[in-house]
Amino acid sequence: MYLDKVEIITLKDVDRMEELGLTQQSDLPNGYHIYNPDTEKETYELTDETVYNFVDANLLFINDEDGNRSYTTTKKEEFIQHSGTDMPRIHPIPYFLEVKDGKVISITEEFKYTI
Repeated sequence: MYLDKVEIITLKDVDRMEELGLTQQSDLPNGYHIYNPDTEKETYELTDETVYNFVDANLLFINDEDGNRSYTTTKKEEFIQHSGTDMPRIHPIPYFLEVKDGKVISITEEFKYTI
């Protein structure tokens, strides 16, 4: 798995916003900014125990339209299917990784950063 490491800057990060010259109105209209100065990719190993947490917006795995659509699985194929059929976006979906000894323990999507 290849990832591009980014920094998520929120309105709480006043010093960082000032350092980067970001303003709420132009750079953080949704309350956050995804800062990616270095597009170098990093490699991580997925295992059969890697836990994938994501929002099943397209109802691929959840049948409850009115629920929060949070879905957890250890099936890499389901995660790939979710990622491959997700709505087109200007920016790729940011995921939060938990890594131990070079292996990915969990991958989590936070819905507030996918809009």
